Amino acid sequence: MLDSFAAFARAHDPNPDPALLRARGYDSTLRELEAAGKWEPATKGRETMRVLQWPSYQGPFRELPQCEALGLGLDYYLS
Repeated sequence: MLDSFAAFARAHDPNPDPALLRARGYDSTLRELEAAGKWEPATKGRETMRVLQWPSYQGPFRELPQCEALGLGLDYYLS
């Protein structure tokens, strides 16, 4: 998770550069990224999110009750 945060802070992309991870010897992060795949943005028609747990994965939105309580639809933040 820290490597994804650092990648986002550095390049505005939460997907760390594999070459950088290899150069620094972050083998466990490389294995996790290979297993979980690329962190994809949520877009209209593909409303998914990254579930930040070990192992992480790209999954469907699951916070509908929270959005409904705020009076916001799932498409409120989509471009």
